[in-house]
Amino acid sequence: MRQLNLHILVIEDNPGDYILVNEYLEESFPNAVVFHADTLAGGIEFLEKEKIDVTLLDLTLPDGMGIESFNTINAKAPGVPVIILTGLGDTQLALESLQVGAQDYIVKDDLSPQVLAKSIRYGIERSKTRERLKKSEEQYKFLFDHNPLPMCAYHNTTHRFLKVNEAALAHYGYTEEEFLQLTIENLEQDYSEGDQKLQHTNNKGVTIAEHSVDYKHRKKNGDIIDVEIRSHEIVIEDQKACLAVFHDVTERNKAKEQLRESEQMFRTISENFPNGAVAIFKQGPYHFVYSRKRVSHTRGRCVLF
Repeated sequence: MRQLNLHILVIEDNPGDYILVNEYLEESFPNAVVFHADTLAGGIEFLEKEKIDVTLLDLTLPDGMGIESFNTINAKAPGVPVIILTGLGDTQLALESLQVGAQDYIVKDDLSPQVLAKSIRYGIERSKTRERLKKSEEQYKFLFDHNPLPMCAYHNTTHRFLKVNEAALAHYGYTEEEFLQLTIENLEQDYSEGDQKLQHTNNKGVTIAEHSVDYKHRKKNGDIIDVEIRSHEIVIEDQKACLAVFHDVTERNKAKEQLRESEQMFRTISENFPNGAVAIFKQGPYHFVYSRKRVSHTRGRCVLF
């Protein structure tokens, strides 16, 4: 791992501890630039004017004490990984700092060049991974919120809605608070077609199962619509859930039904037409789609006999 331009901030008020840490940093990262502050306020100044890659923070400072010291530093530069330097008696406090965002902690009595280098490298990598995950989640949230099709996520077991986008609120007429009190069954009026299991492989080669199902849904105003639902399993805040896209196919189904009725009506008329014949054909010579009795070889029109 190359660290040619690594900038390290050490916030430590004990001169002896800082000298030891600095010596270990010089041994492990000879090309690093090390900044030193002996107060919380001094550390914040460095974070404001320098590009810091990692901060080593003592939680016992003249102007800061305990977990609040970490919260202050983390709030000032949330993208900079923080490694806690602690004494034997402060390990519980250090563990608490991990729960609120610190990357690691080192007990000063266990400090060595190897331990320090490993903690810094891992801390930087974990921080980068966390930032990538955060950006990915933000992109996903943007796509979810701004998708023109109604989308929702609901709990796998209870079927209660966990998230819903603006398109779903507009299409169904509920407020977000109302929607999140509903389950998927509250919308359903009728099950139309069999569950169709679909599978695809993502860019990591993992096979993902999806389901496409047709239902009739009732809007808040009482309107009944035909909905094609496509869903697949996801995890939201450690909960197994289904992400579903609702596609309103009411007009499409109406058009299909009207076409079916028209075809049926034409067949009924043609089959009961007295002393004649009826034919339907596509454009082009003699390409018959449907015929009844005797048909003349005539382009572009139906002929009755």
